[in-house]
Amino acid sequence: MTDGEWARGSLDELRDTLDGIDRQIVRVTSPLLADRAAVVKRVAYLKRSLGMDTLQSGREGDVIAHWRETSVQCEGDPDEAELIARAVMTRSRERQNQPQHPPSAVS
Repeated sequence: MTDGEWARGSLDELRDTLDGIDRQIVRVTSPLLADRAAVVKRVAYLKRSLGMDTLQSGREGDVIAHWRETSVQCEGDPDEAELIARAVMTRSRERQNQPQHPPSAVS
């Protein structure tokens, strides 16, 4: 086996491993993101009912700080946690800006 063949085989194996990890990430996070989306829907409805703006920058700063702190406690990368938090909050803002109907209760 040449160096190039070995590298290609190793690269394919590593990519398969990454694909498996990605599947686990999606499997674990999808239900949590769905739960979060249901709560976001309720938050959006309440904000509109109270005449509040969708964007609450102070709250978003608190959420990012919480994600970063939790990441450090879990021996993770707080910068990576912040990137994920920002993506989650972007999607939450998009949901909050959609037309709202009274939400059903979240259990």
